[in-house]
Amino acid sequence: MQPKMDLIEDFAKLKPLFYNLIITGIIILVLSNPITSHLYLNNMDKDSTFHAEQNQIYREFENIKEDENYKIIFLGSSMTREDIDCIVIEDYYDSLSCYNLGSSSDIPYLRLLEISKIIEAKPDLVVIEITPNTFANISKLDYLDPIIELRIGLASTIQDEEEQMYWRGNILDEHEKYLVENSIEKTLFWNKYRQDILNEGIKNGLSSDAKNVDMKSPARNYSVKTDDELLQLMDSFYDEKGGFFSEDINQSLNLFSMEIMLNSLILNGIDIVFQSQPLNPLAINNAPENFWDNYNFSVNKLEKTYNLTHYNHFYSENYNFADLTHLDYEGRQNYSSKFAKFLNETEHL
Repeated sequence: MQPKMDLIEDFAKLKPLFYNLIITGIIILVLSNPITSHLYLNNMDKDSTFHAEQNQIYREFENIKEDENYKIIFLGSSMTREDIDCIVIEDYYDSLSCYNLGSSSDIPYLRLLEISKIIEAKPDLVVIEITPNTFANISKLDYLDPIIELRIGLASTIQDEEEQMYWRGNILDEHEKYLVENSIEKTLFWNKYRQDILNEGIKNGLSSDAKNVDMKSPARNYSVKTDDELLQLMDSFYDEKGGFFSEDINQSLNLFSMEIMLNSLILNGIDIVFQSQPLNPLAINNAPENFWDNYNFSVNKLEKTYNLTHYNHFYSENYNFADLTHLDYEGRQNYSSKFAKFLNETEHL
């Protein structure tokens, strides 16, 4: 009787393997079907912080598309996310819908991944953040690698071939490995982030204020730092911004990506405004030599080529800051109110 028991024990050891193979097969089958794939992906990513930010943006495009009001979309990094309160802007005008799609560490190279969705949503006005980081040298921004991997993988998972035509040819050779090309790669992509999603879901489930990202006012409300604390962070802040300095700004992939975005929006009859949010005076006063060169060259070129309105408040000291680059709650309310008035005065509303 012992051999039979050994056989049962061996089979029991193999059960997890068979189980994983069956689950993988089911996932591949689900992802190979466009309808079930959409349902699977739509529910897979709802809880992770960064996934929540990115995927809420994708889900919001459908709401924007169906909105019949005059629609404004704000694009940019965490500066846009923290500095724009769409509720304040909407309060100024009737039949106006405002959407803040600011995303951490956003640059034109990555935002171009969503341009087809933005155009499909048919906004009346797109407000685009431009800062020194907008035109940074991607090769010097190593901290962006995980974000680049996620956003390229996400875009190639969610978008069809026609939607990807806007950006596929713009992907750097070293980033092509992040493209998700088939059902098996989709499975591997989502499984890679499954544990992060699960962990964040557990944390949010235990939190009393757990909620989805709000595209009207998505600010995370960073804790306010003192000037002494900020001065201690100054050296590391500018060390991390080495990408601001480029040997040849004319070859900047971010500048090139921005021009593709602008041309695509203009061809589709969408109005565009640039915004440069306030920077903490401490950051401006301690900026290294030539820090603004790439920014100034790029902005001058874009303004001259496209004749776009630019709301430039970089050097304004009349705001309250949470840190070197983000406004606090009062500063956000103040800036959003002034920006709404500016849009009206410049006849963009």
